[in-house]
Amino acid sequence: MTTPTETYDYDMASRQRTLRKRQQIPSGHDPAAYVTTRIMVPSHDGAQVPVSILHRWDFKRDGQAPLLLYGYGSYGMAMPASFSANRLSLVDRGFVYAIAHVRGGSDKGWGWYLDGKREKRRTRSTISPPWRAR
Repeated sequence: MTTPTETYDYDMASRQRTLRKRQQIPSGHDPAAYVTTRIMVPSHDGAQVPVSILHRWDFKRDGQAPLLLYGYGSYGMAMPASFSANRLSLVDRGFVYAIAHVRGGSDKGWGWYLDGKREKRRTRSTISPPWRAR
């Protein structure tokens, strides 16, 4: 989540790689200015949900920073913890950006996906949409 996309040629005989292309960030970018970590957060049923976190290297863990938490889990689509130049503006202004790799996606395998659907899915909301009559 800290490094722009890079393309390499790899020589299998010599085991050497050669950088061919690096995604350019017009405003400039220093990957050392950012830190990414992954934590595991317990779900309501005890399952450990992976959360990928991106923040600046000088971030203080004191509960004061704003957080943008993104999560999507459906159709087996995994949410990769990859680089995005769009996130830099927020993170540079002190935000913490996090991706919750929730069930319904396939981040932890196909069983993780299956546990997020049908009879195994637990809907926590009891609020009906305003267009639905009770």
